[in-house]
Amino acid sequence: GWGSAPPAGRARGIACCLYHGTVVAEIAEVSLDELTGRIRLHRVVAAIDCGRVINPDQVRSQVEGGVVMGASGALMEEITVKDGRVVAGGLEEYLLFTMADTPDIETIILNRPDLKPSGCGEPPIGPIAPAIGNAFCALTGVRLRQLPMTPERVLAALTASPRVDEPTSRWPLEEVDGQAQTARGAVGEPDRTTDKEPGMRTIALEEHFTKSEGPLREAHMDSMKEREH
Repeated sequence: GWGSAPPAGRARGIACCLYHGTVVAEIAEVSLDELTGRIRLHRVVAAIDCGRVINPDQVRSQVEGGVVMGASGALMEEITVKDGRVVAGGLEEYLLFTMADTPDIETIILNRPDLKPSGCGEPPIGPIAPAIGNAFCALTGVRLRQLPMTPERVLAALTASPRVDEPTSRWPLEEVDGQAQTARGAVGEPDRTTDKEPGMRTIALEEHFTKSEGPLREAHMDSMKEREH
């Protein structure tokens, strides 16, 4: 649904990563309670290219678990240390995602029988936080620069931060900590970087890596060679 308008009061953001030979792209759909500052994650669509798929159900479960784990860290989980000790003494003080917080998750698996299997456990964790952040920026025009994106930080950012006017129809890739991350979100704006269907977006990213220059391209090509041997 990237090319369609999200429901009223919601926005979508996209992010991707290349991690140990696996490419994952995720779209997050969020809303914001402007009174409390709470970001609500409603829906996530994740596309994963992890080479030859041996067990699709296991890959799907790993993606869903990674999305929930990453979203929990992005929106809730935080360890506070005071006087040399961790403040949270148990789960009643350390917030985690519950079933009530878990979004609808759709997983698109790109099976590549010509390549060796690669990881599917950790790669889905990385993109969800920037995807949520991009969706928040698309919704409000404000960038959040610190995790977790708690209601207190959201309200402070909305009060203090200038609104940014970013183009939403393209999402050029940036390299962050050795991984490819997108830097754009969109409110129902069609993706004009490719005319392929939304489920083929990972292939489009792979084409971008292959045609690009510099260390990101070299890392991608090296990982592809490793998977072929």
